[in-house]
Amino acid sequence: MGARGALGQAIADKVRLHKQQTKGVTTMCRIFEEYGDERVAARNIEFAEKLLRQNKLSAEEIADAADVPLEQVQALAERLRAAVLA
Repeated sequence: MGARGALGQAIADKVRLHKQQTKGVTTMCRIFEEYGDERVAARNIEFAEKLLRQNKLSAEEIADAADVPLEQVQALAERLRAAVLA
């Protein structure tokens, strides 16, 4: 088994162990929830950026529509403005 196969087997063994223990299941669930939350947050930021580029809504409206904090939308808008001017 090559290095990649050994790593894959090690990961599979670790996942199997977590699936068989209550604490492990709880840990795996938490990890998947965190991953999902990160993906949703990233997608929301992408959506906010798309709305900013359309230049049709206010920062407040975008923050509300994209479920992103207003401060983050404002910072993203500033970065987009700076990129356009560069």
